[in-house]
Parts: sequence; C-alpha cells; structure tokens
Amino acid sequence: MAPGPLKAGAARKLARAQRRSAEEGAAGLAEEPSDVQAEGTGGADEWRRPRKWMRAEKAEDWRKKELERLNCTKYHYLKFVEKVKIERKLKSTGRFLKVALEAEKEEEAVSLREQLRSHLADHEYIVHYPKHLPYNALFPAQDSDASKKRREEIKKMIRETRAGEGSVDAEVSAAEDLWKGKSQNEAPAAKKQEPTASKKKKKAKSSEAPIEEPAASKKKKKAKSSEAAIEEPAVSKKKANSGEPTEVSLVGTKRKADAAGPSSKNEVHASWKAAKGPKVSGSIVKGEEGDRKVFDSDSEG
Repeated sequence: MAPGPLKAGAARKLARAQRRSAEEGAAGLAEEPSDVQAEGTGGADEWRRPRKWMRAEKAEDWRKKELERLNCTKYHYLKFVEKVKIERKLKSTGRFLKVALEAEKEEEAVSLREQLRSHLADHEYIVHYPKHLPYNALFPAQDSDASKKRREEIKKMIRETRAGEGSVDAEVSAAEDLWKGKSQNEAPAAKKQEPTASKKKKKAKSSEAPIEEPAASKKKKKAKSSEAAIEEPAVSKKKANSGEPTEVSLVGTKRKADAAGPSSKNEVHASWKAAKGPKVSGSIVKGEEGDRKVFDSDSEG
C-alpha cells in the first residue's frame, strides 16, 4: 500500500530537516581538508567525519590540559627536590673539574666531563619533562628495568624537541661552560638586572631616612605632652577631694565676678546688714482693742 500524502505540518517539518541537513553537510565539506575531500566518495557520513575529529581533538586537548594541571600539583615537590640535588652535583663537579684542569690531570678531567654531561642531561630531564605524563623519578627507592627504559625514552624525546626549538636556558649554558672547562671568570656570568625606576626611588628614600630622624623625636615629645594633659584631671580630682580650691574653681569665680560688674564686689546683701545690726526687743501690751505688740522703736518715736 502506497503512503498517503503528508499533512501540511509534517511536510514543513520534513522540508526544514532536509534544509538543515544540507546546510550542515555544506559546512562540513568546507571544513574538511582538500586531500580528504578528494579521497572521499561523497557518501552520507562523509561530511560528519571532520566534525567528529574536531570534537575528539578538543576533548583530547582538554584532557591533556587537565592532566598537566594535576601532574604539576602532584609532582611539584618531587621535581623540586631532585632539581636541587642535580644543581648541587653540577656545582661540585664543576669545581672538581676546574681543580683538575689547573693541576693538568687529563684523565680525571675526562671522567669529570662525563659526569657533568650526565648531570646536565638529568637537569634537562627535570626542567623539560612533559607535563601531561606522570613523572618518572630520577632517584627512586626501587628502580626497575621498565622505569630505566622509560627515562631513556623521555630523555631522547626532550633532546629531539629541544634540538628542533634551538633554545638553551641560562642555567644549561652555564653548565655547558663548566663542562667545556672554562673557569668561573671566563664563563659568561648571569647578567645583573638593572635597577628599575621604582627600585631607585626606594634606595633614595632609604638613604634619606636618617635625615628625617628628628621628626620622630618631635612626635615623641608631642606624645609625652598629650600624656601629661591626660594626667591633669586626676590631680584636680585629688584637690577637689581635699577641699582646696582648684584652678578651675578659681577661674569660675573670677568669671562670675567680672560678669556681675565692679559694684557687686562692694555691695552687701540686706539680710547680712540686718544680722549685723542691733537686736530689736518688744513686749505684748494688753488693751481694749486687743493684744498688740509694741517694739522699742515705736516707743522711741
């Protein structure tokens, strides 16, 4: 039985899906390399392969970065300890080589050069070890044949990558100078960094610091004066408890007297005058109109 005609909605959905698949196919063919396009047969899955490859590459890059991050934190201390050991060996072997060359001991110098070369390879092994791989220690507690083989393979890989880059670190070049038999004076010393403008300013400030010492003594004097000012209220409290007039109370009385005026100093209150005058005596007189009090002042009048 032949399929019936599609409805309007189903026909639109089918047309939209076909158009989307055609656009994605064109985009995939555009991203695909020319040699892959020439080899391809133009099948249905031909345009999807490059996109899958891209996703796989992205996933691989992300996984590689994640492994680098984890290995850096995991093997940081181990690499640091081994690097310190190798640097000590490089320095000591370089000193012995210098002494052997000064004493003209050729056989000893040859063996020391071999040791220095192996130490230099170990130093490169630690510094340029691939970060995405788990670190294979140089000085393990229990070494095996597989571990030794792995170290040799990684050293070979590092030599090849560094030969392609053509870059040599400052520490490696100094070690190579010692290996070649140059003295410390002849070896190119590490360039001292020129002081920047900020460092020059700091040095100038440090040189000017002794001149500014009197300012510190002034601050100390001010601090002492403030301490004395803080202690004054305690003295005034003692005077107040003892009953003696304090400076604050005397100042207050002077201000009140000045505000009242000069006449108030000589004037005396009426009650004080009456108290200082003669006492008045009297007697009660009985009469027709009633009792009344007679004072001596009335009889005298």
